[in-house]
Amino acid sequence: MKAKLPWLKDRLREIGKTPAALARELKVQPPRVYEMIGGRRAMQPNEIAPTARFLDWELDQLLAALPPDARVLPTEELKRTNSDDIPVLATVRDVPPPSGGNGKTKHLLPVSYDCVLTGETSHYVERLPAFEGRNDISCLYLHSVAMVPWRNPGELIVFEKARPPRESDHVVIWLACQDHRHPVVVRQLVQESRGKLRVRQHNPCREYDIERKLIAEVYRVMGWDDCLR
Repeated sequence: MKAKLPWLKDRLREIGKTPAALARELKVQPPRVYEMIGGRRAMQPNEIAPTARFLDWELDQLLAALPPDARVLPTEELKRTNSDDIPVLATVRDVPPPSGGNGKTKHLLPVSYDCVLTGETSHYVERLPAFEGRNDISCLYLHSVAMVPWRNPGELIVFEKARPPRESDHVVIWLACQDHRHPVVVRQLVQESRGKLRVRQHNPCREYDIERKLIAEVYRVMGWDDCLR
């Protein structure tokens, strides 16, 4: 269940417009707007700016009304103040359970994961002096409690693509997908082998294997020593 948006219905009534009219503006079927109001569908990144214009609101006003994990704009809508800033990759936290063979979740991976990349950039953070001249660094917010106390939910994870991870490093693992929305796992790398990665989570503490065929990319998480060089 997504967050309900009762304010959307109230604002439409206030300006004398209907959910059906908003649906026409967004080029979706009217039920999709009612699903947003009722919390059964999230507002999509490409719908945020058109909805703000339709409601006669500033973009920042609409973003403030949305739940935090829905405040994601398409890259072309972002207002970047510094071309050297580091991108924060947008993720959604609502992770369905692994597939159970009921036919409805057959597209899901048989691996527990923390969040899903939306394919968009949420915003940018200022580049530290130690990162000057590097374009291989990205960030994302951790949603899971699986790595407490190493990292808490809501903390920013900084990772690099240039340097491969070694055993005992923490890693960001992009799992394979079919629709360009990669599920993400953040864990500690225990051991690498040809057919699998053994990883550790901290809360609750346990180790398990992820088969290589389920993995798209593995990136090394950067620590304070990397940032202070």
